[in-house]
Amino acid sequence: MKTRWTILWLGLILALTAGLSLISIHLPLGRDQGVSAYFGWQILQGKVPYRDLYHFNFPGIFYTYAIAFKLFGLKPEAINLFDLLFRLFTLVGLYLASSCLFGKKAGIWSAGIYGIVSTVVYNNYWQNAQKETFALGALAYCLYFFSRGFERDGLKKIWIFLAGVFGFWAMLYKPTVGLAPGLLGLYIVFHKNFKIKDRVLAIVILGIGFLIPAIVMALYLQSQSALREMIQQVFIFGVSYGAQYYSGGWKVIGLMVWKILNWTLDNGFLVGFGCLGLLGLLKEKNERWKLPFYFGLGLFLNLLLQLKFFTYHFMVLVLPLSIFAGAFFSVEMDKLFPRQNRLARSGMFFLAVLLFCANLKSDFGRYSREILYDLKKISKDDFLERYGKWGFGDICISAEYKVARYLREETGLDERVLVFGLEPAINFLARRESPGKFSYDLPLTYQFGSDKFKRYQKELRKGFISELSQSPPSYIVVVENDTSTIEPKDSYEQMLGFVEFQEFLSENYLLETKIEHYYLYRRK
Repeated sequence: MKTRWTILWLGLILALTAGLSLISIHLPLGRDQGVSAYFGWQILQGKVPYRDLYHFNFPGIFYTYAIAFKLFGLKPEAINLFDLLFRLFTLVGLYLASSCLFGKKAGIWSAGIYGIVSTVVYNNYWQNAQKETFALGALAYCLYFFSRGFERDGLKKIWIFLAGVFGFWAMLYKPTVGLAPGLLGLYIVFHKNFKIKDRVLAIVILGIGFLIPAIVMALYLQSQSALREMIQQVFIFGVSYGAQYYSGGWKVIGLMVWKILNWTLDNGFLVGFGCLGLLGLLKEKNERWKLPFYFGLGLFLNLLLQLKFFTYHFMVLVLPLSIFAGAFFSVEMDKLFPRQNRLARSGMFFLAVLLFCANLKSDFGRYSREILYDLKKISKDDFLERYGKWGFGDICISAEYKVARYLREETGLDERVLVFGLEPAINFLARRESPGKFSYDLPLTYQFGSDKFKRYQKELRKGFISELSQSPPSYIVVVENDTSTIEPKDSYEQMLGFVEFQEFLSENYLLETKIEHYYLYRRK
């Protein structure tokens, strides 16, 4: 494929991806995005995760949101724009990886498939700007650098080192995706085309690339007196929180199989042609299939390890499947259906387009409303109505905005607001800080976990009440009817079961109003 055509096609794919993403620039913050948005804002205010803000995730997502706000302002559109730019960054990395493995034509096909699927399916409310979104960028370049490190004329140490660096970068968002670069280490071990000495050296270099940024992160957190707090929050609460998904025996296995099959059917084009591409490469004994296969296997194991199957958790599989699907349309298609057989080729392309459109049909439906809002044909209230029905479900974005507006009107900039639920997006939208490090209630109310965690949670609760006593907020917002698969009891019921907090609330606050499922208590 000539360079000018490659540049033209890649430019068109980037433009199409950017254009589709810009339609969704006004998407509101989902629950997860709201947590990250509050943390990003607080980082710009000088706070440090773990020391000043309690969370059990690795810090990559919080600093990414802080960068987005620094560049584009404190608004949801800043996150959506940064998400767009990161998608384009990932797309280029995927093109480079696929081109390095299977040629430029495969790279163009892979980039096109990834660009459309990642935008239409995963750039909607709830899926966009997730940890997986940003991990994918680092993972794409990790695979590319690793591919460059294993050229036919020998090992290229600098590329393997960079693969390790970018592998750790991906883990800053989602630690379990480290299984993907980890399995690339196995690829080195079994790569018989290189001497044992070279293979050992490659593994060492990959490890060094991983360790250097890890040490830098640890030193930074230690300098901010946050390392010990991070270890406790991630490895005591985080592990206990994740462990709940491992209980249930065959029921859990059945759920896992059902969720995977359901996602496979919903993404028949990507999975089907990805598998056809892999089978074709296996048939012709193309050794290059092993790299994306090992990498994809690591990402699949990451999915199984966390045992959570929301749609965005599957996002990481789009990367290896896009590579194999690109290999099918660019390499294997010509072998199955030679150019002389135009009828068969046309039939295959027609079926592919039909399946592709069928998989994307439901997701395309959202664009009409987004375009109307972009063109100012409908009001903001009308636009937000789509994201949770008032009075129903576990979250309603219109209600969040109304609560935030009320708090902004009734309090001053220096006054604090506690939201007892999993919605610090209200703090962010109102521009009112939480009174302490607990901006959401999950670590205080989580009802599963070992005896060790229960003892730890007891100390967290004492610290929480102490913070409230020392710096009582002007308002406490308690959320009702926000149950989910994560929390079977809503926050209002959990407040009633948290005796010390319920007593503090009744002694010092009066119920002023209720907006949808939000009880607003004002300090006496």
